[in-house]
Amino acid sequence: RLISQTLSSQKKGKKLCYCPACAQEEHHLYGEPFWHTLHQIHGVKYCQIHKIPLVESAVDAKYKQGGEILSCVYFCKRIFALL
Repeated sequence: RLISQTLSSQKKGKKLCYCPACAQEEHHLYGEPFWHTLHQIHGVKYCQIHKIPLVESAVDAKYKQGGEILSCVYFCKRIFALL
């Protein structure tokens, strides 16, 4: 519910953001990365864990497929080219 409220309050055209370091760690630990709610909050530009800039994905914050937000894996392909 929190992420849907966060996303619904975003400005039009806002893209989902991710931390490449978080995504790499999650891919290693869980098999895929996931979207972080804190990375989507207006004004947050850096990952609070890794202290690096967030990367804007190609995913519109309001984009849904079948009622669900698309997997981070599909849109964070640049990360996996580095693994």
